[in-house]
Order: sequence, then C-alpha cells, then structure tokens
Amino acid sequence: MKFKPLFFAALLLVFSSLACRFAEQILYDPTATPVPTVTPVPTATPIPPTATPTATPQPTFNDTCPDGNCIEACLANVGALSKIAPSEEHGGFNNSEYDLVTYTISGDEILNPVKQPVSSALKPYQQDEASQRRVWDYFANVIPPEYRPLLTQYIIFSDGEANILASVAQSDNDPNLWVLRVDIVDAADPKELTYTLVHEYAHLLTLNPKQVPPSMPIFNHPENGSVYEQEAAKCDTYFPGEGCSDPDSYINQFVNTYWNDIYDEWAQLDSVGDEQDYYDALDAFYKKYQDQFVSDYAPTDPAEDIAESFSFFVLSPRPAGNTIAEKKLLFFYQYPELADLRLKAIEGICSYGGK
Repeated sequence: MKFKPLFFAALLLVFSSLACRFAEQILYDPTATPVPTVTPVPTATPIPPTATPTATPQPTFNDTCPDGNCIEACLANVGALSKIAPSEEHGGFNNSEYDLVTYTISGDEILNPVKQPVSSALKPYQQDEASQRRVWDYFANVIPPEYRPLLTQYIIFSDGEANILASVAQSDNDPNLWVLRVDIVDAADPKELTYTLVHEYAHLLTLNPKQVPPSMPIFNHPENGSVYEQEAAKCDTYFPGEGCSDPDSYINQFVNTYWNDIYDEWAQLDSVGDEQDYYDALDAFYKKYQDQFVSDYAPTDPAEDIAESFSFFVLSPRPAGNTIAEKKLLFFYQYPELADLRLKAIEGICSYGGK
C-alpha cells in the first residue's frame, strides 16, 4: 500500500523531534494492564561485558513477586531519580524550552558536559549533575549499549513541569545519528520516566537509518513542505517523515499489518485545520477503533502507535491476542532480537531497583 504524505498532524513533529506530551506519557497503568511476571534468566546466559557496567550488580529475580507484579516491585525500589525542586520554586521558564547541558555518549558513559548560557533562575537545574547522571545511568541500565549505537548525545533541557518529559531526534549535523533529550524537572517519578524512556527508545528502534534510510533533501530542508511532499511521493513503503521505510522494517511491516484498513480514514484528519477540531476528530477516531490501540495517544500516527505498542510489549505480560491492540504486542515477539531486548530491559529495571 502506498501511503500519501500528511502535513498538519505530523510534519512539525517530525521536523523538530519525536517529543511526546507529558500528560500522555504514563498511559501504562498497572491496575489496568498487568505488569510482567519476569521469567528468571539462567545464570549461564551470556551478557556482553559492555552491556552492564562493572559497578552495576547483576539482576536477582525471585520466583514470586507481590501480586505477580515484578516490574511494579522493581519500580518501587528505583526511587526518585531526579530530586530537584519543582519549577514553581525557581521559576524562569516563561512557557519556553531551554537546553541546559549537552553530554557526549560513549557506551554507558556520558562525557564532556557542555553547559549552555542560562539565566540565574535556571542554574539549579543546570548544576544538578547528580540527577542528570542518575537518569542517564537508569536509561543505560534499561537499554544496553549494543541496542543504541547511533545515540550520540544526551541533552538535559526543561520547559517547566508537566509538558514534554523526553524526546529523541536526529542529530543536527548527521541524520544517521540520534539525540536523547530529557526534561530533568519531570524526571523524578520512576514509572513515568520508565514508560517515557521505553517509548522514546521505540522511536529510535523503528526510525533509525537501518530501518528508515534518511532523506537528505528533507534533512537539509526541514521546513520546506514541497520537498517533504516530493520525497514522500517517491515512497512505495510507509513514509514516517525521515524517509521511505525499508520494506522489511519494523514500522513498514507494522503499518501493513494493522493500518491498511483504517489509514485512509485516519488520513482525513489531516484536512482538519483547527487544532481543537483536529484533536476532537482524533479522539472520535480513537473511540471508534478503541480495541485496536493500546492507548488514546497511539492513533496520533503510526509512528506513535508502534512506540506505544512497544512500550506495552516491554512492560506488560504476553497477551492472549484477543484484540487488535493485543495482537500489536504479539507483533514484536516474532522478532527474536526484540524478545531478547525485552528481557534485558526488564533485567535493567530490576537490577537498578536493587541498588
């Protein structure tokens, strides 16, 4: 199926970053969707030396967890990762977004922090290196380095409380490299942070250059709608914004499997010019096809749908597959490398919680 390009709902999101709104991040609710009961990993299972720093203890799993909620139990042990005071106490945001510190990523390490010029009101956030490193260490524990070789920068920013928690984007200088951005003010809650980091990693997993070879015309002219439309028109596969997806890519296979019957109807939302009308139409679309999506944020577009579904795949037990939403979780199990990543992510959450 050839997918026509969309603009109103997706263009600016793709050009700036794959940022997901804070209020819709923690859609994973252990009371509504059970969390995984972790299968113990045999001690003989090899773990690459670079995957876990020597200072990080290997995970210890119990056969029983409180109410079967192993992830819930692990998250309870993680504690607050960012202990900085709320933004009302310091102020200084003025409804704007500020980059505070940029780190270079090297495996599990973050190096060479570069601090941006900021007002005195933002200094407490910028100077809290301990929180910045705790959040990174947690992410590195959950996603081993062999699964993120293209992630080269870790940027601490903030736009105040309860807006964007985290995002990923192509590097400014090279579309083959990616950047992780985290709002240090919003990073205190382990559940919210865990879900968001897994969601944002899913974008990196499904949109990296091996999955979606980047379009240089789009990268070089990110605000040119004509270039965007011309590049999209060349695609015989799903076009998420960065380029034409590879025929065998996760996102192209996902879209062909789950979006063919609803894509044209969803695409009509693009013609809704008023922002509130657009979100009302999107909400109506979700309610019509609620059994096909794991959350009300998933129908935003196929890229968000696969990211939301991946997050539930990692943080939920294997479902029966009685609905399309459940089948989307089962989609990832057909790839051994993703099933393996899921186990390692759970290991990472639980081993960090054991510190």
